[in-house]
Amino acid sequence: MFGYKCSLLTDTEVITYIFDWLNRKQKLPLEDVASIIAAPFWSKIDEIERIDPEKAEKLRYFRKMM
Repeated sequence: MFGYKCSLLTDTEVITYIFDWLNRKQKLPLEDVASIIAAPFWSKIDEIERIDPEKAEKLRYFRKMM
């Protein structure tokens, strides 16, 4: 879809392409890429409340869009 050709058919290859697409093509900083690929678990509402409000809003956006 984005021009990547999966030849090894492994999870690692897919994550590498996702990383490349987010960082190089979408120009997201590494911290944001890591937040998308390894998103925090928000199983309880109090976990969200402990995060800095600005960062929590960004994480909510990533969760909705990615």
